[in-house]
Amino acid sequence: MILLTTAGFIPSGQQDNLRDEATLKALFIYNFTKQIEWPVQSLTSSKFVIGIYGKTEVGDRLTQLLGSRKIFDKPIEVRQLKAGEEMETCQIVFIAKSNVTKISDHFDKLQSKGILTITEEKSIVNKGICINIFEKDEKMSFEISEAAIKKANLKVSKQLIDLATSVK
Repeated sequence: MILLTTAGFIPSGQQDNLRDEATLKALFIYNFTKQIEWPVQSLTSSKFVIGIYGKTEVGDRLTQLLGSRKIFDKPIEVRQLKAGEEMETCQIVFIAKSNVTKISDHFDKLQSKGILTITEEKSIVNKGICINIFEKDEKMSFEISEAAIKKANLKVSKQLIDLATSVK
């Protein structure tokens, strides 16, 4: 499976962390960047910013795993977002399960900004989130909202759509 190719990605001695849910979600997020095309105006900043909204270990895992890696030849910045902080400066916003309802009124504002919104709240993709990562049958999976992807002015590869559990 393309999304979980980890050879050379996980430092030795950390292979057991692959069973860690936060690590798997971080790997999914990083690998999504290889299958999503952002509008040019969304990539004008000097860094590729992944914003984390809410309390979750996913942000820490992204920071640990990505290290000095780059996305689109840009250094990656994982930023903890606070209420009221501008999310428009991010290319990806990951919303922790505990904060989905707190931010739901912001979904409309984010949709046309070229921001990939990701959460871990099952079936929330019907409400404007682009991708939802969740556990199904003891495996990590994801669903995609093609409508939200389109509204965000993003393009998703057919390969990613084919790997999704559901596409709405």
